[in-house]
Amino acid sequence: MWNNIPVELLEVFYAHTISPICIAFVTSLVCIIIQMQYDWIYGIYSLLAYVLVGIVLPIYISKQSRHIG
Repeated sequence: MWNNIPVELLEVFYAHTISPICIAFVTSLVCIIIQMQYDWIYGIYSLLAYVLVGIVLPIYISKQSRHIG
């Protein structure tokens, strides 16, 4: 029973942390590439929106919530 604990923890880490991040990155990249085929400005707008929503907002909200917590 105790031998399965590290494997179960690794499964949770990969299945619920790494996998969604990789899927979101690949999906965003595919969407940007498809939009750039129509017009390059659409791809740039999408890239900026993904960076804002995926990187800037989480960092900002994390810093703001530290003061509250």
